[in-house]
Amino acid sequence: MAMTHLPLVFSLLALALIGSLEASTQLACKNSNILLGIKKITKKDKEKLLDAHNRYRELVASGKSLGQPAAQNMLVLSWDDYAAQKAFSWASKCKLRPTRLKNKYNQTMGQNLYANMTTRNGDVNTTFNAWAGEMVKAWYDQVKVYNFGPDFSEKTGHYTQLVWATTSKLGCGYSYFKKGEHWHVGYLVCNYDSSGNKHNQPPYIKGKVNCKAHDLVRSRKYNHLCVEKN
Repeated sequence: MAMTHLPLVFSLLALALIGSLEASTQLACKNSNILLGIKKITKKDKEKLLDAHNRYRELVASGKSLGQPAAQNMLVLSWDDYAAQKAFSWASKCKLRPTRLKNKYNQTMGQNLYANMTTRNGDVNTTFNAWAGEMVKAWYDQVKVYNFGPDFSEKTGHYTQLVWATTSKLGCGYSYFKKGEHWHVGYLVCNYDSSGNKHNQPPYIKGKVNCKAHDLVRSRKYNHLCVEKN
C-alpha cells in the first residue's frame, strides 16, 4: 500500500457529533477534492484524543521526555465543543493549510493539522481509528529536534502547541476525502484554546511541578499536570 504522511506544521503564532457523516451538498470540499466522510466524534473518540494529548503533556511535565526540562505549570486539557465545531468545519473543507481562529471571546486559538495519504480506499471511521493516535504522536515526535526556549520554529510548532502549558481546551475534527485520481486522505484538525506558540515565550515554566505557585491545583489523574481552580 502506497502511503505518504504530511505533518503540516501549522501551529502558528496567534493561530497555532456521533458516528460518521456521508458527504452531501451541505458538507463538501471547498476545492477539487471529493469529500467521502466526516467523523462524528463520539465520547470514546474524545477520550482517545484527550488521553493521547495529556499523556504526552504528562511525559514532558515529568521531565522524562527526550532531554526536555520538567514543567511547573502545565494544565490538563479538557474537551471543548466550540473548538471541535470549528475543527469539524475546517476538516470538511479539505484544505491542507491552517486557518485563523477565534474562540467565543474573540481570543486566538491554536491549530495543528495532519494528513495521511494512501492509494488504498477506506472509510472515515476505519482510518480515524487506525491513524488518529499516530497523528498526535507525529506532532509530539517533533520533540526530537526541539531545543527548549522562547524561539518559535515551524519544524517544532506542532510539538510546542501540544505541550503549551496554559492551553486548557482541545477540540478536533476528522475528514476523509479523495484527492486527484489515486489518493485518499485522512485529515485531522485539532484546535487549542488558548493558543500556544506566543511570541518570545517558552512553552512552559521549567522546574518541578508546582501548581500551587501558579494558583492551580494538582491533577488527580496526571501526577505532573495541573487543573484550574473552580
